[in-house]
Amino acid sequence: MKDCFPDVEIRGCLFHLSQNLLKQIKSMGLMGSHNSNPDFALHAKMETALSFVPNDDIDRHMDALATDLSGVLVPLLNWFEDNYIGRPYWRGTGRSQPLFPTEMWNIYQRTLQGEDRTNNHAEAANRRLRGELGMLHPTIWNFIHALKQVPKGRDGYFEKLSAGHEPQPK
Repeated sequence: MKDCFPDVEIRGCLFHLSQNLLKQIKSMGLMGSHNSNPDFALHAKMETALSFVPNDDIDRHMDALATDLSGVLVPLLNWFEDNYIGRPYWRGTGRSQPLFPTEMWNIYQRTLQGEDRTNNHAEAANRRLRGELGMLHPTIWNFIHALKQVPKGRDGYFEKLSAGHEPQPK
């Protein structure tokens, strides 16, 4: 992506980070513990909460979390470390490169700046465009037509609101 669009900033989504963690809990067969043990659920959520920590402090908080965890959560923490933080080198000289760099999923600065923590707006736009297209593989002409129709629908909706009509219930 960066090769084609060098100025683009690739951002993760807090919702999808949480969902991915939950999916991993299920795949490890720990869903029963998650649902029945409040301490287990709290500690699992602490891994997601690392996304609200400044990038420079993640190592310290990860180490604190690792010392506080019970044995049953260690495999989950190892998975999180492999994919989102990187394993510490054995001499304590940094960490390996994770699958998803912290700059991608960390939302500390975005939260302070009032920016979105999820990509719901992009997913909503994609859903509207897919609805307008009505097909999986449109021709370029159908795609261009749909791109023109989406703003017309949005503009009509805002005109109705401006005229005093109530929004349609979802």
